[in-house]
Amino acid sequence: MTGLPTTEADLLELLVAELTANACTHSASGDEGGFLTLQVAFLGNSVIRIGVLDQGPRPGSRLCFPSVQVSEADAEDGRGLALVQGISRRFGVLGSIGEPLTVWAVVHRSDLRATAAL
Repeated sequence: MTGLPTTEADLLELLVAELTANACTHSASGDEGGFLTLQVAFLGNSVIRIGVLDQGPRPGSRLCFPSVQVSEADAEDGRGLALVQGISRRFGVLGSIGEPLTVWAVVHRSDLRATAAL
């Protein structure tokens, strides 16, 4: 994320890590030979859109749409999309169940600065 202050770039890196980890964990993108597509778009000077396109579901897997989960306090996973929701202005999913999906997030640089200040 060249050209951004370190605090903003670190939070964007966290968003990218969560979205790509989810794609690898929950889709065929995480299988041997799998891949995903990362999209980063700067929409003017203050808005950034990040999207991760996966390869769709693994054969035989339970089909579901990504959503924010409520996790137990001692759970080791299940907080990724809640984190994305907390950092981004909005996020969502493009696609249909059973097909490749794009999970995206839109962040405003002012929100990144405010979050980094906490």
